[in-house]
This record gives sequence, structure tokens and C-alpha cells, in this order.
Amino acid sequence: MYRIRTRLIAAILLAALLPAVPMSLVVGNLLSRSLNPALHAELTAGLEAGLAESRQGLARRKADFLAAAQIAKSQPPTPNPSNVTPRVVLLDLQGEPVPTSPEANRLPRGSVGESVHVIEGFLAVRLTDRADAPVIVAQRVPQQDAERAQQISDALSLLAAYRFERESILRSYVMPFLLVYAALIVVALFVAAFVSNRLARPLEQVARAATDVAEGDLTVRVADAPRGEVGDLVRSFNDMVLRLQQQRSELARLEKLSAWRDMARVLAHEIKNPLTPILLAVQQTRSSYDGADEAHAEILSDCETIVTEEVEGLRGLVRSFSDFARPPQPEIKPVEVNDLICGLERLYGDRLECHCETIVWPLDTAQIKRVLINLIDNALTACEHAGSEPHVQLTAAAADALRITVQDKGEGIPEENRARIFEPDFTTRSTGMGLGLAITAGIVEAHGGRIEFTTGPEGTEFTVTLPAGKEQA
Repeated sequence: MYRIRTRLIAAILLAALLPAVPMSLVVGNLLSRSLNPALHAELTAGLEAGLAESRQGLARRKADFLAAAQIAKSQPPTPNPSNVTPRVVLLDLQGEPVPTSPEANRLPRGSVGESVHVIEGFLAVRLTDRADAPVIVAQRVPQQDAERAQQISDALSLLAAYRFERESILRSYVMPFLLVYAALIVVALFVAAFVSNRLARPLEQVARAATDVAEGDLTVRVADAPRGEVGDLVRSFNDMVLRLQQQRSELARLEKLSAWRDMARVLAHEIKNPLTPILLAVQQTRSSYDGADEAHAEILSDCETIVTEEVEGLRGLVRSFSDFARPPQPEIKPVEVNDLICGLERLYGDRLECHCETIVWPLDTAQIKRVLINLIDNALTACEHAGSEPHVQLTAAAADALRITVQDKGEGIPEENRARIFEPDFTTRSTGMGLGLAITAGIVEAHGGRIEFTTGPEGTEFTVTLPAGKEQA
């Protein structure tokens, strides 16, 4: 079973982890392609070309701005009360002066030199006008040009950092993947162990139980019966063992019954043969005496009476042995069951209470009467042993089958005797051979019926069930 459990775990792990193999290959391919150095070189070249173009455009714009600034400084100056603070001339994108606006005040005048610089989003240069007064000429750089140049510069910086941190980035992708993969393996192991235990444990129990059955123990049962096919297997195994146990019990009963019938047949033959000569010898001895001794004649007469009674008793015992050894085949014909019941009521008087409808049923009157007399006698004996009133209730009813019940108010059958009451060698009486219920069961079985009983401290009830028609033996 360990091999089965190992195979189940391996199969479940393989089924759970097999999709991760192509997924890891695809992810690795995507990472290697996205982090390809050749692709980085192409991106770097493109970004650098864009940055050079942006710089060339800025240089051209500075040249145009410087030319426009030379023109703007020759314009008539506006009154300036102080020659220390240079005046500011703001140019539009076409190079034409515009009225001074508060926007020009943002320009830090002290930072403007005699060459063109980009300061606070302006192209600015310090010049002197015709009066040798300082003048600052400024022009706003277009917003899209500044943003484009900044984006290209940032992209280049990011690409350089990305190229430098390539291995770290690769690890940052690989490590979470490995962690998720490891977690998946752990979960798959737990699921595989749970499923394999759930499937393998009942199989192990079935294997051990099969070994016990092979050794002859038919009382073993597999208790764990989960749902599904394994549960069906366990239940089928338990049903099979139960049927085997019942068949073994029935076989043992039949073997024992056969042995007792063989012995009863032998005993009946051996006892029956000498009975008649014994009785004839005693009778001849009694009749041949013609003496005058009356005392001796009386002794002979008593001997004849005693021997005759004992021979008749032995003949009854021989008949019992014969009936048990070879039960006569029932002569089944339709019988009015209520007449049979009423005859028993007249026989037993107040000790028997009968309840029966008008029923016509196919059976052997003599044999069923013998069955009922045997059950009634046992019930009266049970009442006598219990010290209760000798009263037995007999009920007959018919539907799909004829059911006759005999109920007493005795102490019930002890637990240890219930399995043996139909055995031919079992009796609780001080007298008798224990053949009564065995013969009773044989007669009922010969009719194709069955005899059952329920018992308890309040009494015992025997039920004889007789089928009709083709169901009879």
C-alpha cells in the first residue's frame, strides 16, 4: 500500500506542477527578451539621437534669440532711474519685443551672463544698449521643447540605471516566481498527502481484512467507508464477508444436521429391530406360566406391563429419530386453517387463546398440527418455569403468506441459547432429546417457509411463515 500512496502522491504532484514548466519557460523567454542588451543598445542610440536633435534645435534657437536680442537692445530705452538694475526686454517666439510683464520678474537678473543661457525656462543674455546701460533680453523657451528634452534626458538616465541594475532586476523577477512555485509545491504535497491517505487507508484496511478472511476470520469488517468508488468497494467487501459468514454458519448447521440425521437413522434402525422380539418374549413368558403361585403370576404381569410401556416409549423415540432423520414429504392440499386452530383450542382448553379468520391455505394438516403442538407445549413449559399463569396466545393471519404466531409470557430465551434452539442436540429440559424444534424447523422448511422468533424478559413469540402456490417446496 505504500507503493500505491507514493504513486498517488507522485501523480497528483505531476498533475499540479506540470503546467508550471511551460509557464516558467515562457516567463524566462519574455524576461530574457525584454532585458536583451542588444535591445538596450538600440534604445540608447535612439534616445541619444533624439537628445542630439533636441540640443541642435536649442542651439539654433539660441542663435536666433541672440540675433533678435542684438536688434532689441538698439530699441530706444525706457526711462530707468537707476543704472544699477538692468532693464529687461522680453521677446515673443517671433523675436518681437513685448511689453514687460510680471512673468519677466521671475528671471533672476544677477544670474544672467553675457552668453545665452537657459534660466528659469527663459533664454537670457546680458547686453548694453546705446547708452551703455545694462539690458537683459529674455525669451521663453517653448514648453513642449523643454519637456521633450527633459523626457529624453530622463529616459537615458533610466536606461543607464536599468542597464547597470540588470542582474538585480532579473533576480527581482525570478525570486517571487520561485517563491510562488515553492508554495505551489507545498500546497500540492499537502493535497496529495490528504487525497492519498483518504484513498489508501481504506484500501489498506481492505487488504488487512482480506488477509484475516483468508485465515478464516469472517467476523472482520472494514469500518471506514468514505464516499465514492472506494466506499463502494469497502461496502461490497463487508457484504461479501457477511454473506460468507452466513454461508459458513448455514453450512455448519447443515453438516451438523446431516450428521445427526445419519446418527438418528442408525439409532432408529438399531433400536427398532430388537423391540418386537423383546416384547414378544416377555408376553410369551407371561402367557406360558400356568403355575398356581399367584405372587409369581402377578410379578410376571407387572413385568409385561412395564416392558410394554417402555417398548412403546422406545417406539415413540424411534419415530422421533425416524422423523428427524428422514422427514416425510408434506402432502399439501387446501386446508381450512381456522378448523385446525379450533381443534387445538379444544385440545388445550383455557390454556390456549386463539385468534384466526376464515383462511383456506395449502399445507399438510398433520405436519403443521405437529409443529403447532410442539410450539404450544414449549410455550406452556416456559410459562411454568417462569411461575406465571400457563396461558399461550395463537394468532393466524394471511396476506401474501400465512403467518401463525405462538406467544407466551415466560422469561424469554437467554442470549447464549438463542443461536442454538433449532439445533438437534440442544435442549434446556431435563428430559427429551432436543429434537422437537429441529423437527419443527424441518417441517416448516419442507413447506418452503421459515420459522423465526423474538424474545425478551416479557416472553417469546415464534412466527411460522408459509408461502402459497409455486413458492412452496
